[in-house]
Amino acid sequence: MATTIFGHRGCPAHEPENSPAGFRYALTHGAEGIETDLHLTNDGVPVIIHDETLHRTTNGTGQVADYTLAELRQFRLPNGECIPTLADFLQLVGTAPVQLNLECQPPLTKVSGL
Repeated sequence: MATTIFGHRGCPAHEPENSPAGFRYALTHGAEGIETDLHLTNDGVPVIIHDETLHRTTNGTGQVADYTLAELRQFRLPNGECIPTLADFLQLVGTAPVQLNLECQPPLTKVSGL
């Protein structure tokens, strides 16, 4: 049985978890898959963030679901990047030959634009 190396939330040992920089690091350092988490904004846009709250991984406070995407864009990850959307993530991954494990937190019932 072969082992598959996944970047769990990107590569948080080197870049902030669930950040575009973390995903790029994982992809350029041999990850064969990426695991990440999704939450919906108040206007139904899936964004890449593990917690349902903002305070642990961004400079924001409150619940992800209480903000629209435009409002969430004001908050920053520790490296200065914005919280990526699912579309941002998929564009970043592009056609890279990697497996994706997308965990919906909580299970998504509506997704804008998909």
